[in-house]
Amino acid sequence: MANVVANVPVSKILKDKSACEDEPRKKSREDWRKAKELEEARKAGTAPAAVDEEGKDINPHIPQYISATPWYFGAQGPTLKHQRPQPEKRKYFSGIDEWYKRGVDTSKIATKYRKGACENCGAMTHKKKECMERPRKIGAKFTNANIAPDEFAQPELCVDYDGKRDRWAGYDLSEHKAIVEEYQKIEEAKRQMRAEKLNAEENDEQDSDKDEDKYVDEVDMPGTKVDSKQRITVRNLRIREDTAKYLRNLDLQSAYYDPKTRSMRDNPYAGTDREVDYKGGNFVRFSGDTQQHANAQLFAWEAHEKGVDVHLLAEPTKLELLKQEYDKKRDELKDKARESIIKRYGGEEHLQAPPPSLLLAQTEHYQEYSRYGKMSKGLRYTKTQLLFFKTYSTMKKGLVLGVYEADDESFTLTPAAAKYNERVQGKLLKHICFIILIVSGKTRLSDDARVMSSNGDGNLGSDSGAGSSRGIGESSRNAKRHTHSSNILLGIGSSLEDRNNDYQCPICFELIDEAHITRCGHTFCYHCIVKSLEANSRCPKCSLALSQQDIFPNFLLNELVTKYKARIKGLSELGSSYVGDGKNRVVGTELSVLSRDGLRDIVAVESAHLTLPDVNVMLEVLTQRKHLLEAETCAIQNKLLHEFLKHLLQQKEEQRNQLQKEMALIKRDMEEVENILRDVQNKCPRVEDLKKSSENDTAQVSAIRREMIGLIDIIDSNMVKPNERVMGNETFANPSGNQKQIEYGSSSTLAIRRKRMHGHFDDFVQCYFHLRAKELLLGHKSQSQTDASHSTSSGLDIFRENLVKFSRYNTLRPLATLNYSSDIFNNSTIVSSIEFDKDNEFFAIAGVTKRIKVFDYGAVIHDTVDIHYPSIEMVSSSKISCVSWNSFHKGMLASSDYEGTVTVWDAATGHRTKTFQEHEKRCWSVDFNDVDTRLIASGSDDARVKLWSLNTDHSVASLEAKANVCCVKFNPCSSCHLAFGSADHCVHYYDLRNMKEALRIFKGHRKAVSYVKFINKEEIVSASTDSQLKMWNINNPHCLRSFIGHVNEKNFVGLATDGDYVACGSENNALYVYYKGLTKQLFSYKFDAVRSILEIQDRKEEDLNEFVSAVCWRQMSNVVVAANSQGIIKILEFV
Repeated sequence: MANVVANVPVSKILKDKSACEDEPRKKSREDWRKAKELEEARKAGTAPAAVDEEGKDINPHIPQYISATPWYFGAQGPTLKHQRPQPEKRKYFSGIDEWYKRGVDTSKIATKYRKGACENCGAMTHKKKECMERPRKIGAKFTNANIAPDEFAQPELCVDYDGKRDRWAGYDLSEHKAIVEEYQKIEEAKRQMRAEKLNAEENDEQDSDKDEDKYVDEVDMPGTKVDSKQRITVRNLRIREDTAKYLRNLDLQSAYYDPKTRSMRDNPYAGTDREVDYKGGNFVRFSGDTQQHANAQLFAWEAHEKGVDVHLLAEPTKLELLKQEYDKKRDELKDKARESIIKRYGGEEHLQAPPPSLLLAQTEHYQEYSRYGKMSKGLRYTKTQLLFFKTYSTMKKGLVLGVYEADDESFTLTPAAAKYNERVQGKLLKHICFIILIVSGKTRLSDDARVMSSNGDGNLGSDSGAGSSRGIGESSRNAKRHTHSSNILLGIGSSLEDRNNDYQCPICFELIDEAHITRCGHTFCYHCIVKSLEANSRCPKCSLALSQQDIFPNFLLNELVTKYKARIKGLSELGSSYVGDGKNRVVGTELSVLSRDGLRDIVAVESAHLTLPDVNVMLEVLTQRKHLLEAETCAIQNKLLHEFLKHLLQQKEEQRNQLQKEMALIKRDMEEVENILRDVQNKCPRVEDLKKSSENDTAQVSAIRREMIGLIDIIDSNMVKPNERVMGNETFANPSGNQKQIEYGSSSTLAIRRKRMHGHFDDFVQCYFHLRAKELLLGHKSQSQTDASHSTSSGLDIFRENLVKFSRYNTLRPLATLNYSSDIFNNSTIVSSIEFDKDNEFFAIAGVTKRIKVFDYGAVIHDTVDIHYPSIEMVSSSKISCVSWNSFHKGMLASSDYEGTVTVWDAATGHRTKTFQEHEKRCWSVDFNDVDTRLIASGSDDARVKLWSLNTDHSVASLEAKANVCCVKFNPCSSCHLAFGSADHCVHYYDLRNMKEALRIFKGHRKAVSYVKFINKEEIVSASTDSQLKMWNINNPHCLRSFIGHVNEKNFVGLATDGDYVACGSENNALYVYYKGLTKQLFSYKFDAVRSILEIQDRKEEDLNEFVSAVCWRQMSNVVVAANSQGIIKILEFV
């Protein structure tokens, strides 16, 4: 029977399916409208807000793109869970109680060593390298004993921002409690010990004084640490028997009492007459022993500052004894200083002060002054008198020097002035007389006018003090004579003060003898200042503290004093002839200080008192003096001329003898050269013999014979003819002959060499006499003919070799041009080093582009196109400063760079084989040893020269220099000798077997030495930034020769040599070539100043700053390779 299927509509089936499934169904328009109204009602607040799955309201104002749930989230209703942080992305932090575990896990202790544990202690949580336990003699791995417990496995904590800054993180209260309890136990033990000690002391002091300060026991006072077992004085509290300060005066208008500080600053008993023991906190007593107590306190403080341990309250007796001793020594020192001053300057009687009644007494001179300070009544003085009395009153004080008035016309010197008058031989007394004459207006003093010393034994009329002055101004009959007299006196005074005082010692008031200047700028006699410093140790003028090490000779002042003494001596000699008997007499010492004008005035004044015999005597003396002075002057002048002519004649005779020796030497050398030329000519076949045998020869043989005849003619033309022996301009003229010989000679290299020889003739002359100096100084001795010829030819052969080698080449010819930089549109870079390998087949170029390019020399020379590519290229990590080839291994190359690294390369593969990194700064130079090919040397800015070996990974030795090392070079014939140049301007030559000190230090450069090269095994050439090359011999510390001409002030310009010639770069973008025998340049080659293709049109020659930076010589050839700062490399040939 067949199954019956009811006819059900498809829409119902779909409807039932949608009701039972969770698939979303499409909303109708009505549903959208209701949803929109519900949303508006929720926003308006009339409908309740939607609730998420957690029962939280959802803000209806949240935009739909935020509140809408993605379909893949699987939400059942409205929710914002998708906007919250998801659990899988949330970062969970450790709790506050989580922290690292300290110590070790003692719950599990192993008894046997476990595999992988620490070999020292046996713990599993660390290795032997990390073990903190002291290294055992035999580790736990082998003993299986004392296995240490494992540390706790530390958790991986994730701490938030606050947790990282939590000061109490990991705080364990139990540990802190244990520490507190431990310290409490210690304090309790100390307290018990102190209590026992105090109890013992109290038992011993039962009879102590009962009136001591009150003490407080077992009382806790604010701000006071109180111990019940210790007696503490409470000095801030009042004693109970004392009256409180606020109770002394209860009047509110009285002194204010501050209860906070318990102080009353003002006197509470102000306005009363009662005697009280308290007058306020600011009251200070000044009576009784208060001042003495204050002085004692100040003394204690000063003594404490100077290192004396004393206290006023703790040690009053000691302080009092120290103060008494100090006061005693102070008084003794003061008395000693006073006595020394009085002994030296006098004036003890003036130290006694006059009575006050005398000081305050009135005088008989009545004077009145106006309100403007002008005298209206009383005695008036002239300007000169006021000036004198001002000075005179100052002198009356008698402190150092001065006079005081005794009678009407009597003046007495102070003791100090009397002593000074004796020391200056009466000059002071004479000056006082002059002053009195000027002030009083008199032309002479009266007979009873006296100037006495303190003992009254000196007067104006005697000659003992200052000499006679009776004749001065004696004729006072007219005003003119009086004027002359005054001028004479004033002239003498000014002469003494202006001229003599300039050269007087401030101590002895005499002309300075052996002038010495102090550190403060004052000048004294040597013996005076030495005695003064021994007594006082201070400058007599400014009181600056000095010692004998602070005085220095004053050579200029000594010279001036010497000239002044010579002039005074001449004037005194002139004055001595005028001194005679009678009343018209002038002392010689007075005349010696007169100037020429003063002397003329003296003669004019005294001429009226001279008689005819006196005038004749004076004329005769003056005439004789004039003749003597003229004769002396003439003798001095002619003596000087005679000495000049004598010296000139001696010099010319020495030059003549030297020229004769040189001419004799030159003649001997010419004879030797002529003999050599004759021997050469005699060895050659004669032209007649060649012509005779040429009749039966073939054409080829005839051509050879004709060529030989031409060579014989050339040799004959170079022979010295008899007429060429005459020295003159014709010496180097071409010999007479046929026209063919002249043309051939002019086109030969001899003419070019002859031209170059004349161009550097002076240098060759110097070189010739330098090489022949030994024979020139010793002379031609009579020896055997063989020895004489050998000694003569040795120096001559060397000079012939120098002459030939110097004139061998004429210029440089470029063979090829390379470019170090591959980018032609950018500026080229500096080439720092060029080196040929041991076979001269390859050369390496290195520079600041961090690349080492190796070129094939043969391929570069023979390429038809001027574009060359390297055979191999090696890249470094830093700028390269120098390269060096190994002399044994053809493909081994060493380089140094700006990071201080020395690298060894395999040039065949371009890979590094070894790297040395021990230099701390830039490494400038590297060099292989030619004898011991495993040895490498390098120099750096760290002032070290390091030696490396290819067999080791570290340096084998190190040389410490005093400055930066710029270059190193091994001796090519030795394995243990090294030379290096340094920034200390020196070249150092070392024996590596004794590195403590250098074998030789060559000094002569003025700046840093940038390159050092060996010309041969004994000669060195060095370059420096002082624009000089210098040649040295390792057996001689002095410079053999200096080469000048190039410019080198700040850059490394390269240096190379082949044993005879020296090539170096220059900062004018040129290559200079020197011959080792001459100082001047041989020739130079200028590089083209082109920066890049883009700058060819705009470049200016003066704006370029290019220089030749590297030079290398191809050994055993006449080829040199040079490069400049723009990366242009030139291969040049000597022609």
